[in-house]
Amino acid sequence: DKYLLYVCENCGYIAYYDIKQRRYVCRECEDKAQISPIIISYAFKLLLQELMSLCIAPRLKLEEKA
Repeated sequence: DKYLLYVCENCGYIAYYDIKQRRYVCRECEDKAQISPIIISYAFKLLLQELMSLCIAPRLKLEEKA
């Protein structure tokens, strides 16, 4: 169960798609954001969303893929 998630490389927060700008945007970094797509399991994405609903802001640290 793969899921494609977009994450800001600077702060590690999950990016969202802005329909007006037609691109992915980070709430923290705004114009300075570097958005990267990552593939995670759907269950992990669901866990991140559950944590966010409890007002816990999970951050993801990205590394270069070798």
